Amino acid sequence: VVSMADAHVVRAYVGPFLEKMVKELNEGHTKNLEHVYRNFSLYCSPPEGLYALDGGGCVLKELTNELDEEEVESFIKLDLSGALLADALLSALPHEGKSDHDPGRMLVGSAGTPPNDTVD
Repeated sequence: VVSMADAHVVRAYVGPFLEKMVKELNEGHTKNLEHVYRNFSLYCSPPEGLYALDGGGCVLKELTNELDEEEVESFIKLDLSGALLADALLSALPHEGKSDHDPGRMLVGSAGTPPNDTVD
């Protein structure tokens, strides 16, 4: 079960990446899904992933500059799979009026319940 506090931590952490992506798309930049997924899954895999460069040469860690260090640490402590989180969040974004949102998808396993590691 995900607590409201955990959900807040995830929203606070992923917000800067998603806002940057939407801003760039609104400015007319084209991005294929593989590019966005790769960068987003790295960003969602701190601390190691934050030192990767996105396609434009930006260090992903720069996106966390507006966050409190405590927010970043709280996100890291959740120990989420960056790849699964990126997949779930990108799948939930509407495209042409549809999304692949699956509310039954599990991102974090709890005692005795492993995370769902399949890609639909």
